Amino acid sequence: MPISIHVLGPQIIMRDGEEIHPPAPQQRRVLAVLASHPGEVVAREAISQRIWGSATAQQLRSLQSYVSHLRTILGAHAIELVGVGYRLNVEDEQIDEVQFRHHVERGLNHVSQGRFREARAHLEAALKLYRGKPYDDLPNGDFTEPRLRRRHHDRVGG
Repeated sequence: MPISIHVLGPQIIMRDGEEIHPPAPQQRRVLAVLASHPGEVVAREAISQRIWGSATAQQLRSLQSYVSHLRTILGAHAIELVGVGYRLNVEDEQIDEVQFRHHVERGLNHVSQGRFREARAHLEAALKLYRGKPYDDLPNGDFTEPRLRRRHHDRVGG
């Protein structure tokens, strides 16, 4: 069952082409943290830190409960426990933020090569994915800021 996750605006979860009733806010935050690291195992403590700012035993138990509920909604294999963390099992291209970044990178590459028609097509495709402020409907949405700063830091090499 193909799952897609849209975070470039209010979070939308699609399964088999149909929108899934959104889970509770904290569960959406867990899903957003996992979706922001496609294909990666994210340590439970790191997820807890992003959501609550700490990783107490109670918070880790709550996280386990949220993941269990998300598995019920998304399918048992959608989120996998790997060692001391979780991995979201969806293709990178099933996350609109990843699609957006790929289109922007391809568009800028085409601009640098003077291929403006191709650049325009990719940049327009990226803009179509953008429905508003990323993660806009999530409580305490600032949990994404460290990730955004890290990516900027990684790009500028410093």
